[in-house]
Amino acid sequence: KLNLSTDIGVDIIDTSEALAELVEQLKVCEGAVSWDTETTGLDPFQVDLVGLGCCFELPSSVDEGGEPIICTAYIPVGHAEGKQLPKEEVLEALRPILEAGDRPKIFQNAKFDRNILRAQGIALDGIAFDTMLASYVLNPDRSHNLTDLSFRYLGYTPESYKDLVPKGKTIADVPIAAVSHYCGKDVYGAFHLTPLIKAELV
Repeated sequence: KLNLSTDIGVDIIDTSEALAELVEQLKVCEGAVSWDTETTGLDPFQVDLVGLGCCFELPSSVDEGGEPIICTAYIPVGHAEGKQLPKEEVLEALRPILEAGDRPKIFQNAKFDRNILRAQGIALDGIAFDTMLASYVLNPDRSHNLTDLSFRYLGYTPESYKDLVPKGKTIADVPIAAVSHYCGKDVYGAFHLTPLIKAELV
């Protein structure tokens, strides 16, 4: 079980230098990268993109305990307040990675994120695993949302959208730091869910 009750250490990417460094890390990443988009609503063609999150393992890197180093990042692009990069700069920097079929990607409900990115002019490719769809294949009659999957497999309950976003507001109105933790734990959770759910599919 993972202990995600504490801060997992999410890097907020809000400078061009930090974005360039993240892109270089993603280029050398040898495994699948977990991705998530944060938006102001559920209709891909009627909402604004607020941010993107990703989680991946740094190749050939271990921490003091000998465990692989897992990087988690949040890139704000559409918050009402706070330091952030222009959405166009971020999407163009990430386009070669997001559109590459040979760079495997993990999503929770990939269809939604694919449509969100399509509306932003990004032709997402390389989807290697969808935790929601895989859960459905295994247990059609059970819940497949990330909250329930995280509790079932990882032993923790992530913060809900309703708890994060005040009534009458959107996630764009929530401070960047708070959303970075919310999105960061989502991509971190999906990253760690993948091998566990995969093992049950064999």
